[in-house]
Amino acid sequence: MACEGVFHTASPIITNADSKEEMLDSAINGTLNVLRSCKKNPFLKRVVLTSSSSTMRLRDEAEFPPNVLLDETSWSSVEFCESIQVNEYDASFLCRCIFLSKHFPEERVGWFSSRRAWQIWYAVAKILAEKSAWEFAKENNIDLVAVLPTFIIGPNLSPVLGPTASDVLGLFKGIC
Repeated sequence: MACEGVFHTASPIITNADSKEEMLDSAINGTLNVLRSCKKNPFLKRVVLTSSSSTMRLRDEAEFPPNVLLDETSWSSVEFCESIQVNEYDASFLCRCIFLSKHFPEERVGWFSSRRAWQIWYAVAKILAEKSAWEFAKENNIDLVAVLPTFIIGPNLSPVLGPTASDVLGLFKGIC
């Protein structure tokens, strides 16, 4: 029986601020490795890539006002993400970007900044991985579809709650 479709859903989440290179390398090369394998399959009809809403929502508000409609041509700015100093960035601004709310409780900003600096590198990794996927798919005639969810949650294989599920649980508990 031939494989006609592939769903690529995994991407590393490395939660320390010094993990930039490891996160970028794992996301980009992991995605390209999946696509290289897909290229070898003559029966393949489509690849579905699970990307992230982070690939389109982190932008300089002066350049892209918040009321601009986002579509398939919208990308987060890698340069903007990289310009945010991981140890000194404006955490309240980052919270507003990530949670899409100007009403992030200020008392939670310190908690967020100490535990979520890695989200900048996660966003950059997802941007570069998805752009690499589109380029590879175009060059190799692969039918690629990308979905950009905000959260993916479900049964946990690990005994430790992962970052995404922790964020959702925090929202339910009113922590973030």
